Formats: sequence, structure tokens, C-alpha cells
Amino acid sequence: MKMNRALLAFVGAIGLSIALAVPAFAHPLGNFTINRFSQLSLNGDRIEVLYVVDYAEIPAFQEKQRIADDGAYIDRLVRDLSHGLLL
Repeated sequence: MKMNRALLAFVGAIGLSIALAVPAFAHPLGNFTINRFSQLSLNGDRIEVLYVVDYAEIPAFQEKQRIADDGAYIDRLVRDLSHGLLL
């Protein structure tokens, strides 16, 4: 009888913890990371560059604020990033 109660309490605790668990919506590498990826594609006489900047939650929020405050921010950012790429 005591074993049934303990088992019932254990199963209830597991069920409750699963039901109340909140999924984590954090960036997989941390909330402050900025990851960069670049890919070169050779197409005949052209070289194409794909450059991706992945901002985690906090840097992305900061970038959104900068974009909202300054209409020319994106153009400057693209210009600065493209000048930093060397082939």
C-alpha cells in the first residue's frame, strides 16, 4: 500500500513537472552572440559572395533600435560589411 502511494506520488510529480515545463526560446549559442557565415560561389567569370550575420536576441534587439532611429543605417551597415570582405 505504501509502495503504491510512493509510486503514485512519483508519477504525479513527473507528470506535473512535464505539464508545467516552459520551453527555452534562447539562441542556441547564447543570448549575446553574433555569428557570421560567408560562402563563395564561382559561376563562370563571376564570384558571388553570400554573407550572413546571425544576431542573437539582445544584439538583434539593439540592431532593431538602430534601424528604427536611423533610416540610412542599413545602407551604411551594408557598405561597411562589404568593405570588410576580402577575396
